[in-house]
Amino acid sequence: MFKKLIISVLASVASMTAIAGAPYFGARLFMDITVPSHSGGVYKNGSGFSVGAIYNQPVYKRFYFEPGLMFFYNTMGVKPFEIDGHLYDGSVRNLGLRLPVNVGYDFDVLDNLTIGIFTGPWLNFNITAREHTLPDFEGPEPATSANLFDRGWKRFDLQWGFGLKVRFADHYYLGLSGGVGLTPLARYGSDNKPFKMYRNSFGVALGYNF
Repeated sequence: MFKKLIISVLASVASMTAIAGAPYFGARLFMDITVPSHSGGVYKNGSGFSVGAIYNQPVYKRFYFEPGLMFFYNTMGVKPFEIDGHLYDGSVRNLGLRLPVNVGYDFDVLDNLTIGIFTGPWLNFNITAREHTLPDFEGPEPATSANLFDRGWKRFDLQWGFGLKVRFADHYYLGLSGGVGLTPLARYGSDNKPFKMYRNSFGVALGYNF
């Protein structure tokens, strides 16, 4: 009885996989915009890029599961501030790894044109996060850049992602995606005035599916 049940389950999984289609790998390059929220005006929008790979596993009919691994480099602006009477400006440079775990659905529009939607959690691992300060017109150069992990930035933060993609000529990929911060990227401020900053992002992607 148990053996027949196992065989039945395996046959069902094989049948669903056959209906869904073949899995594939893909390469992705994103141009990113980072929009910090709830920063108390300390940080401003910035730009960057991410590059990496995905694995697309069809599940049933046109539904699919798509994890990936991306290397990202993002920047943010810093609100001008004074040091010893001199006005300073600066930027944040953030390097890390992103693990998106998306699920989605594809719509076949033409023989060689597919439009898809997807959503899922994105886990970010921040390898480095440094603030580089520059004087505005006058004032001495800062001696070093600041390690933001000493100022309340987190090694990990979580976003919820969503997006729209187009696949054409079998292999080529265009995509638009966004990610909304679920957990703080940084906590700073005083007990009387604490801030929890979240990472929100928007990206335009080019890709190739193998």
